[in-house]
Amino acid sequence: MTDGSDLYPAVLTELWPSARHRSWVIHVIKDLHKLVLDALRRLRRGLARRGKWGGSDDS
Repeated sequence: MTDGSDLYPAVLTELWPSARHRSWVIHVIKDLHKLVLDALRRLRRGLARRGKWGGSDDS
């Protein structure tokens, strides 16, 4: 098991060709958490740019 770095799979395959490479679940969850927070941050910025009432000119 490794931390999900792209450096490991090639070396591990060379050293142990029949071994299965797995990443720690905590690293996968951490990466997903970062993606979700980044998406929410972008959404909030976009909504803030539109203004309080959605930015529509049809009042």
